[in-house]
Amino acid sequence: TAQYEATLNQYEVTFYNWNGEVLQSSMVNYGEVPSYNSAIPTREADAQYTYTFNGWGDMSVVTGAQSYTAQYESTLNQYEVTFYNWDGSVLQSTMVNYGEMPSYNSATPTREADAQYTYTFTGWSPQLDIVNGVQSYTAQYEATLNQYEVTFYNWDGTLLYSGWDYYGDYPFYGGATPTREADAQYTYTFTGWGNMSVVTGVQSYTAQYEATL
Repeated sequence: TAQYEATLNQYEVTFYNWNGEVLQSSMVNYGEVPSYNSAIPTREADAQYTYTFNGWGDMSVVTGAQSYTAQYESTLNQYEVTFYNWDGSVLQSTMVNYGEMPSYNSATPTREADAQYTYTFTGWSPQLDIVNGVQSYTAQYEATLNQYEVTFYNWDGTLLYSGWDYYGDYPFYGGATPTREADAQYTYTFTGWGNMSVVTGVQSYTAQYEATL
């Protein structure tokens, strides 16, 4: 009877990365379990996910040519979203999942009034958008020009006129021309209100007179 020598067959076993890159290729004996002996596979994070190598799936004994592809666990990325006030102070900073819409959950932003304006919060710049990276937003305000009371008095302290004028305007007097009754010594002629200046706050003026003997 013819006699034969049996040579155990070998088959190519190839390990691929997620993108088709060959990581290892070797010949493995029939019936053996293949093993991966190269560097641990990696997959670079993208904007949405960070990837962790999770094995090769179900490996089996070699019965023919085989190939395996690296498996990864994907973790949804989080990004810092910061809300600033107009002066750069941080109002809120939180980590938000990729793809979610950020929300501001702290106290309504405020900006202290100055001499010229009173400020009202109107929203955020830029407009809120779904998270796809680190984001920052700055509080926006509507500025309303302040008004101040301007009061005009006669020489004896009598109130002649009181009105509200806008910051930066010249004071307006809407009353009758002031008078001062003559006395035995002088006759008085109204000459103005002294040195008037543009409105920057509450102001008062007193009627000035020229005294004629």
